[in-house]
Amino acid sequence: MVGLDIGTTSVKAVVVDGQGAIIASASSKPLSFRAPKPGWAVQSTSEVKEAVVECLSRLTKNMPKNAQVLAVCAAVQSGSLVVVDESGIAAADMTTWMDTRTSSIVESWVADGTAAAVRENSGWSVQPGLGLPQVVWLKVNEPGLHERSRFGSADDFVMSLLVGSWITNPSNAAGMQLLDGTTGRWSEDLCALAGVAPERLSELRDCGAMAGELTSDMAAATGLVESLPVVVGGHDQTCTALGLGVDRPGEALLAAGTAWVVTTVIDEADTASVPDEMNVSFHVVEGLRTSSRYLGGLGASMEWWLVEAGFVGDTDRYALLDETLRRTTLSLDSPYFLGPGGEDATAGGSHPGAGTFSPTGASSDRGKFALAIMEFAAFEVRTALRSMPRDHRPTALTLVGGASQAAGWSQLIASACAIRIEVVRPGSWPAVGAAVLAAQQSGLMAEGSNGGSRAIRSHARPIPD
Repeated sequence: MVGLDIGTTSVKAVVVDGQGAIIASASSKPLSFRAPKPGWAVQSTSEVKEAVVECLSRLTKNMPKNAQVLAVCAAVQSGSLVVVDESGIAAADMTTWMDTRTSSIVESWVADGTAAAVRENSGWSVQPGLGLPQVVWLKVNEPGLHERSRFGSADDFVMSLLVGSWITNPSNAAGMQLLDGTTGRWSEDLCALAGVAPERLSELRDCGAMAGELTSDMAAATGLVESLPVVVGGHDQTCTALGLGVDRPGEALLAAGTAWVVTTVIDEADTASVPDEMNVSFHVVEGLRTSSRYLGGLGASMEWWLVEAGFVGDTDRYALLDETLRRTTLSLDSPYFLGPGGEDATAGGSHPGAGTFSPTGASSDRGKFALAIMEFAAFEVRTALRSMPRDHRPTALTLVGGASQAAGWSQLIASACAIRIEVVRPGSWPAVGAAVLAAQQSGLMAEGSNGGSRAIRSHARPIPD
């Protein structure tokens, strides 16, 4: 099974066998961003297409010669908006989830109560980079383009490349903020707010359903077999959860890379209990939902401080960080980290993770500053988990990303949250989850098998202190 991971910075792919083992992998060159105007963040759709082709071409060359691919499926980042003309051709650029041109629209919605209504209907809090405010921005600023266009996101754009049709799924479509969070269908009310009839959006199919067959053009470009079955995928976070076996209520996933996102698994019937600070979405597993919260660029803050503290050029920064922490003890002059941003940020403030310490003239011990960032991050996770009603709080947390490489940080999170943590080694877990969906649809892997991927996971479990 081929699983694709369409991220914001690159495209990755894996081949997974029936036991969940990765037998081949590949990646594209990095994807670029442009800012034609202040606050804008766009990507070239042709560059994304080239990255998909490049990655799949490399994958076919890396596969064992006797490997027989049975299906392909994609996990895709959510939030980006693709404008599509009447013939189904995507515009040259898509706006990404990092685009903030709609900030004034979002601010007005917060003030007049529209934002609260959108959250109640869609399950997602309004953010400038999501589909709904982006479509409304076009309605206000480019009404002609808005009136004659269809609208999709990165996932249905990728599906159009693979099968020639614009198809999305509830897991990804939630990020468009035009989806009814209860029914999983396009919302008449939200579409009316955007000035778009549901017919001008992509076709919705369930995660794991058949999407179609690989087009002859894509087969020729990548070396894959023509008419290869293509399975409907899902959002990268929920595919990651599936790939890691986080598919039961009471389990949670902490993706702790450059940005940190905590995702908890809940029953479909429990969505009303999720606090407004968390987004409710559809798990790729039928009957389950997820509640997630973006915690900010906490990994970026640590990367910023590692550079500030002189760890530049070290081949294993996190191992060195662990060693530094082992020699660090708290004292009265230990600083607190107040989070990224703020007018008191150091001279490195141009870095997206740059932050503020208090007191500013605290100890010169760099280990204490690193520990301050770790503590801040750990208690941000604690706050997110504790915001859930007591009877719906997770009892287990899977940790993946940069923070998983620092044993001391993992232990600190476990202690602060009083929760058992399973630390997972780095990997393209969204792609693994997509491959699991394809395997389940093809009958190679039974549903509820936890992705068969536990065999390739690390089993280090820091115990709450």
